[in-house]
Amino acid sequence: MESLQQESGVTEIVRSGKKIISPKPVAELTSAKKLQIRDCVSWSICFGIICLLTGALLLYKIGITMSGVTSLLFYFSLAGLIFFVSKAFRLFSSHEVDRNIRPTNLN
Repeated sequence: MESLQQESGVTEIVRSGKKIISPKPVAELTSAKKLQIRDCVSWSICFGIICLLTGALLLYKIGITMSGVTSLLFYFSLAGLIFFVSKAFRLFSSHEVDRNIRPTNLN
């Protein structure tokens, strides 16, 4: 019985002498992970565009009246870009949820 429960992804929770059987939400975890990856990619794109525009302003000196603010914006957007790219790679390379998925063979 224990091996059947492990294969089907069922967990037993015992409260006050009663057993409550609840399935693990594997599909919800994978969809949540995909949404987090998409969120990190979209933030990376936004920070990349800001970094590209402010970097071009600093490099070509195109009408910069407040170079301090522009350089501050460039470095903060570069830091945000690096943060979200690294977070996306960490989420993509973590195989905790993906490796535990087994076919249930219920057919």
